[in-house]
Amino acid sequence: MKKSIITATAAAFVAGMAILPSVYAADLDEKCNNVTEFSVLAECIDSAEENGGTITLGSDIILNSYQEIDAAGKEIIIDLGKYTITRKTGSTFSLENGDLTIKGNGGKIISENGLGNGSFYVFGSGNTHLTIEKGVTLSGDSPLVISNNGVNTGIVVDIYGDIINDIKPEVSSVDTSAIAVHGLVKTGNPKINIYGNVKSNFDAGIYQAGDSTINLMPGSSVSGASGIVIKSGDLNINGATVTATGKSSDGVSSGSGFTSTGAAIQIDSNSVYAGDINISIEDSSIASENGNSIQAYGDNTTESLKSIKLEGDVILTAGEDKNVLDVADTIKTFEGVKDSENQVINLNNVSSYETPGDKTELNAAIKEAKSKLENESKYSNDTVEALKKAIASAEEIVNDETAGQSKIDASLKELKDAVAALKEEVSNPNTVDNIFTYIILGIIGILGLGLTTKKLFLNNKC
Repeated sequence: MKKSIITATAAAFVAGMAILPSVYAADLDEKCNNVTEFSVLAECIDSAEENGGTITLGSDIILNSYQEIDAAGKEIIIDLGKYTITRKTGSTFSLENGDLTIKGNGGKIISENGLGNGSFYVFGSGNTHLTIEKGVTLSGDSPLVISNNGVNTGIVVDIYGDIINDIKPEVSSVDTSAIAVHGLVKTGNPKINIYGNVKSNFDAGIYQAGDSTINLMPGSSVSGASGIVIKSGDLNINGATVTATGKSSDGVSSGSGFTSTGAAIQIDSNSVYAGDINISIEDSSIASENGNSIQAYGDNTTESLKSIKLEGDVILTAGEDKNVLDVADTIKTFEGVKDSENQVINLNNVSSYETPGDKTELNAAIKEAKSKLENESKYSNDTVEALKKAIASAEEIVNDETAGQSKIDASLKELKDAVAALKEEVSNPNTVDNIFTYIILGIIGILGLGLTTKKLFLNNKC
């Protein structure tokens, strides 16, 4: 009997011990659904590294120490909601491994002053995926940094929210940007896909020094004193806007950091970095308020700058007295800017340029408009003359090999409006047909008057 009691007691003790971890886990999960302190946030991240899961903020939090996230094979979500994580000196987030999503509805991760390092580092030593969802803002000095840990394999960053460098130059002692790919990244080719907005109030929107691929997706935008500074890798811009607002200056090549030149795309080629720069621009606007639209310089430009390709509706705009394309004779392959003889057009001393557009619809509209003039006598002289003028203008655009889509579309609208404005001529009462009509009506009137007179005569006689 004693043995049975002891055995039962031991079994109960073991069962109780087995329950404890699950009770603790449930308690931790509850904390992670409403995080209001940094110590709890750190604890929840440690737990999520093992199990994955969602961490939800319940208030603003001060990040006062370095917080590494290494969650190989795990999916972690940090839901900021409407709250802000503010980092202090010496603190930052870093993603080493795993799939991390930062979501929120107005939530932010910010720096309270210039700390000389990023708000969020991505290193990656395996399959590493960071997603910044729409509704989330990362801000500070270089708020998002892709750096090097010797491997850098499998890094993918998807940005749907806003990345903003808003630290004043006098506060931060280093060159800053909203997104930076460090030059030490020479392997692995990290991929950064931008669907949202990237902005720097003072320096570059993007600083692409390391060997990486940056894709600007339709609807995205990048802006800064210089829009994008690139030293290495592939830059693909599709349906996006890149804008530079800074003062114009000559390029000063540097193995470390950069000096803004006010160019929308600033190509700094030097022997320190991996090189091999390829730029593809499609259906996008690349504009500088004061400098060159695309500017290349450096001691390694002839080796590094491999190609620039323009496709579709590309608009390049430069500041006053600046060039849309200032790459001297250093580029090896330049596609998309050709004249009627298939020769590359010299874009130096050109302040704006638009890639040739599609004239199919305009040609069809010209043909339709001419068919209207086959019976031009039907229409008033002023509307016919307006249509003839629109046709002549449209034919000039068709014969212009360099006409961009905006010019083509404007001519098409003018032509369609002229066709729609055609008015049929009102018949002239002095024409032969109308004179004949009036004669017939006159005869009928005279006969009617004669019958009436006869009837009155007979009545009087009676």
